[in-house]
Amino acid sequence: MRPMSSGRGRWGNRVIGVLMLVLAGALIAGAVNAYFVTPKAVMHLAGDRYEVHILDDEQSRIRGLSGTDNLPADEAMLFVFDSDARWSIWMKDMKYSIDIVWLDSSRRVVDFVTDAAPDSYPNKTFMPKEPARYVVEFASGTVKEKGIEVGQEAVFSGTDRQL
Repeated sequence: MRPMSSGRGRWGNRVIGVLMLVLAGALIAGAVNAYFVTPKAVMHLAGDRYEVHILDDEQSRIRGLSGTDNLPADEAMLFVFDSDARWSIWMKDMKYSIDIVWLDSSRRVVDFVTDAAPDSYPNKTFMPKEPARYVVEFASGTVKEKGIEVGQEAVFSGTDRQL
């Protein structure tokens, strides 16, 4: 007499093993994505929409766009600080020029720099004339092309973060 089986057999065990591997891979991918990919939001400024990558901790703000190959025209990097100050930006390990816009705590443009070049590092940092809470980095040429000016207000959506 043969012992009774659970009905799974060899193929059933293999299927369960494969499913467990897929599930483990999905969990690991989710954890890696949450750790290494910056949170995002939508920003409207000067009548245009940008997907912004939020940098709200010291390590991500230091890294910024360093080492990246480009910044698409419809994207921006948003540096979020806990207080208003004259936050400076450097071009360490940058491969391309950018426009830099500073926003105060009410999200109004207080200053900007156009075409900040990679070769400015280490001799030059870029600092606003007025204290700011946020710094936004755009593709070079965005400020002039989109007509971004001091006093304009940025509006954020699509995130649960307090911006």
